[in-house]
Amino acid sequence: MDSVVAFATLQRIRPFSDPRSLVTKPLVRRVVGLPGDTVYLEKSVLHVKTPDSEHFLTEFEEVNATYDLEIDGLPSGWSEDLPFSDSSGQLVLGPDEYFVLCDNRLTASDSRIWGPVSGTRLKAKVLFRYWPFRAIGPLR
Repeated sequence: MDSVVAFATLQRIRPFSDPRSLVTKPLVRRVVGLPGDTVYLEKSVLHVKTPDSEHFLTEFEEVNATYDLEIDGLPSGWSEDLPFSDSSGQLVLGPDEYFVLCDNRLTASDSRIWGPVSGTRLKAKVLFRYWPFRAIGPLR
């Protein structure tokens, strides 16, 4: 029954699952910073400088593609110096560190909150998108 409800609700509701299993559930995130890169966030957009480059590029320039980000302005009175402002100082990624981001920057957690992710945490590469239907197809 749990699988039927999960399928019907696009995996959002699993009434009979152990809530602790959600902690270990795999997440899909976009890898945007590799070991040795220098990264910083400005208004929810990541800027990346590779070790062999003198200039920062935005995450869009790095992947040479556009994608829809879900971002919103800061609440009134919220400063960019405060946590969760979607702006940050420069960070140099270590030898086994990756910076990962979700396209839904409003509600998702990613390296903005967790910090860099160890390479041992990366398990797979997404090869095919089936949702939303308007964007179905292979990913490069």
